[in-house]
Amino acid sequence: CVNGSVISNFPTAIDMLDLLNPDIFFKGNEYHLAPEGRFAGFEKEKDFATSKGIKVSFTFEETFSSTETLKRLYDAIID
Repeated sequence: CVNGSVISNFPTAIDMLDLLNPDIFFKGNEYHLAPEGRFAGFEKEKDFATSKGIKVSFTFEETFSSTETLKRLYDAIID
């Protein structure tokens, strides 16, 4: 159960975590991968969350990359 979600224009989640101070910081299952398979700034986000007492949890549902979807659509139009 989620109490709310936020759209952020910040480049990382650190500013939002600092403003909202949630109990849990959720990330998709791709962030549970080895470091080379995920957003480079995630380690800083995770360290910040942990330092503020925010639990970091991962979802394990199927995920869809909006970047990959747009690339496939764009490639289909160009071809």
